[in-house]
Amino acid sequence: MYLLNDPKPTLAALYENVHTPDKLYIQIHNEWYDMAPFAARHPGGEVALRLGAGRDATALFESSHIFADQTKMKALLDKFACLRRKSNVWG
Repeated sequence: MYLLNDPKPTLAALYENVHTPDKLYIQIHNEWYDMAPFAARHPGGEVALRLGAGRDATALFESSHIFADQTKMKALLDKFACLRRKSNVWG
């Protein structure tokens, strides 16, 4: 996980490894997550996660989890955070 003042990977470096079996970078609410470790257990299947690979998948995430407990969703995502930005949509 990267902290705000730590060196961060470039966007090109993130995209370079987006579609590998051991990496699955997805951006949600301005934060990047590597969801590869969770892909096999995702209730919607790995394909649903791969739809958001390498891009801002906030709209896809929000529309797919509209009735989910947002506190639980944030806790789950936090386990896979790999790059954080200063803006915090979660509050």
